Amino acid sequence: MKRTIIVGVMLALGALVFACDKSSGGSTTETTSSGGGGGSIGVKECDDYIAKWDTCYKDPAMKAAAKPGLDQMKTAWAAAAKDPNSKAALGTGCKSAMDALMASGACK
Repeated sequence: MKRTIIVGVMLALGALVFACDKSSGGSTTETTSSGGGGGSIGVKECDDYIAKWDTCYKDPAMKAAAKPGLDQMKTAWAAAAKDPNSKAALGTGCKSAMDALMASGACK
């Protein structure tokens, strides 16, 4: 189970790197985490992924173990959504993350 979660996170992060590759210039974007809870990325596919992730994990211990990875993705996605070039590709990355989550068996 942990392996499938890790694979899903890696796919999502890989998609994010692909989405961020379009940005030109070496400036970094300041990222702020919105603490816990939902929060909106502003990209439908990403917001859908976050909502689905939250409902998938029924076991509190599994959910707690996977939450730091989700929080990192949310922070990275929120930062990417601020750049119009990255935001355009972010939907594809989040859809890939959703597909990986569904294929992982975490959601049934």
